[in-house]
Amino acid sequence: MDLGVRQIRSSGNGSGSVEVTLPSALRDLVGLPCRITLRDGLRPDIVLQPDLRPARAAFTALWRHLATTLPDPLADATTIDLPITRFALRLAPGADPCEGADPVLGWLDGLALSGPAPHNPQSLARCVAALGHARADALGVRDRAGFGAACAYALTAIVVHPAREEICGILDFALSGRGLLTGQSFANAGEDAQAPGFWHASGAVLRAVTALFLDWNRQPGEHDML
Repeated sequence: MDLGVRQIRSSGNGSGSVEVTLPSALRDLVGLPCRITLRDGLRPDIVLQPDLRPARAAFTALWRHLATTLPDPLADATTIDLPITRFALRLAPGADPCEGADPVLGWLDGLALSGPAPHNPQSLARCVAALGHARADALGVRDRAGFGAACAYALTAIVVHPAREEICGILDFALSGRGLLTGQSFANAGEDAQAPGFWHASGAVLRAVTALFLDWNRQPGEHDML
């Protein structure tokens, strides 16, 4: 990622303190500890590597909540390890987290969800959409992208991308017929994406979403009718 040219400045001769003004696109990284590496040679590079472990921990916690709520029916035990290699990882989240074969996780979303509540519902929606996309195979759901977007909508009432409007509209209609509402649990939990109570309360709606998609596997005409 080319972020242009910046100057190294000194805060005073002999002080040893230097600073670099970074682009505004990196504003959300303010406060993160960084490892500084000098790559010596003909064209020396100074590399700043931010500590993104809190974001990865947030992704892992969400995955464990999702895997516990929607366990693999063919496994002896719930898979709780985050399959990080199955995701496309980007600094900023993509326009559609369910695009392509590999769902997209944005480090900035992970950082947003690693701090104290209330959490950004958009960040939660994008992360759950990507995680749901990856979880679909274990559950036997064929429409992985649709399932990811549906899980995000069920938990937050947010459509992660205009391309997912249709499936979310169908889901709204189908769930309302079962007396279930979208996004209610997250609001009631004080918008805390990591609260155990939020995930416990969301279990019924997530299991209903899974049942719908499995029904559509067997009877695609039912989906078409909706």
